Amino acid sequence: MFKVILKGKFKERRIDLSIVSRVMYHQPFTGSIQKEHITWWKRYWIKPIMLEILYPSEGWIQLVKVYRDGKPSIRVITKPSTSGKRELLVYKQLYGKEKDTYELKNRKYKKI
Repeated sequence: MFKVILKGKFKERRIDLSIVSRVMYHQPFTGSIQKEHITWWKRYWIKPIMLEILYPSEGWIQLVKVYRDGKPSIRVITKPSTSGKRELLVYKQLYGKEKDTYELKNRKYKKI
């Protein structure tokens, strides 16, 4: 459904988000959450996951682990486009808590 290139993962080849969620997080990918309806989905959120991508545009996408209908799954945040289809919501950079978490994780695993 949504093809992306993840920075530093899967040999930086185009890969479907459903495969990413299955391989990296062992959860099924069940679709998308519209940016306009995020507040409705907040009650089902377990945790947000930020991934750095190179394609379709450079930046960060947000995957969300949700628990709904008795099953955990992963969804991605999307925004409307001019053609009537949905496209990925790509952030240019991280802010606040997400930025601190990502920097801490990278610093922790790098060898000095």
